This record gives sequence, structure tokens and C-alpha cells, in this order.
Amino acid sequence: MQRRRAFHDYEDLALHYEKRPSLWIEPIGDWGAGWVDLVEIPTPNEVNDNIVSFWRPKEPLRAGQEYHFTYRMYWGWDAPFPTPLARIGATRVGSVVDNNDARFFAIDFMGTPFEHLPKDTHFHVTPKTSAGKIQNVVVEPNPAINGIRTTFEFVPGDSKVADLSAVLETDSGPISEQWLYRWTP
Repeated sequence: MQRRRAFHDYEDLALHYEKRPSLWIEPIGDWGAGWVDLVEIPTPNEVNDNIVSFWRPKEPLRAGQEYHFTYRMYWGWDAPFPTPLARIGATRVGSVVDNNDARFFAIDFMGTPFEHLPKDTHFHVTPKTSAGKIQNVVVEPNPAINGIRTTFEFVPGDSKVADLSAVLETDSGPISEQWLYRWTP
């Protein structure tokens, strides 16, 4: 779902990405095991829409076999079903002072949980990575969004790609959606 809806997020006078609706697909019935692939297609310019997704059944489809997949489509500005989880409000990536081998990440969590949790709630985040290491994790209130900001440094080492993830938690368990980020040099 596209969450950025302000002109200044894109600054595009011709294509107005901030006005484009998102499409949510709700599978109906039993589709069996599988996953959704998200693909970024290389393109020489920005006018070609180049992000697509598709369902991939775990078992390969067989030639000559008939398959039925029923689904419902929801066009709109946000997910059709509200979530009680905190959402990722922003991700910022930058350099680390005095360490050219590391990248600095700042992730803002915002939304419903912060309207109901006591002010003295203890929040923590344990970022994970498939390669390299994470260090200097900080979790602090972000009063500008009535939410939480976490920051950390990612040191990739010799890695050429790393999948990073994080979930905001209280002592009672997770309260946010999962943040996912694919890092490449």
C-alpha cells in the first residue's frame, strides 16, 4: 500500500504519484501454500510503472491443468481493514559519523497503540539482519508523531546484500507491523 500522500513526497508535476490509489487483493477460498513475489523491473525512466506483485503457489502449476483463484479487489488510499498495530511512519538511512563502513537507520513507529498505552510503557526493538551486524540500538519517544523512533547502525562487512527487519515490542510482546528492508551497497 502506498502510504505517502503529500505532493512534497514525490514533487512530480506530471505523474502525481501522491494521487494514485493502491490496490489490496483479498484471496477468497483456499489457495494452498505459497507466497507473494514483489518485483522491481528495471526501467530507463520514471514514467514506466515498474513495481508488480504476483501469487506464486508453492507447488508449480502443471501444463494442461485447470486452476481457479477467486479474489476481491479494494482500490483506495489505505488498507481496507484497520490494524491495531503500530505502523511504520518513516524510514531514514544515512551515514555514520566516524565510520564509513556503517549505515545509520532511523525508523518511526506511529498509530493506534500509542493512543492507549500508559506513558510509562517500556518499548524495545531487536533489529535483525541476514548478514553483517547491528549495533548501537536506541529506542526513544517521538512526540512529533506521538510515536516511537528507533535508531541503529548497520555494519555490512563484506556482504553484498542483507535483509534487515525489526518489530516494536513492549514487555507484553509485539505491537507493530514488521519493518523489512533490503540493503545493497
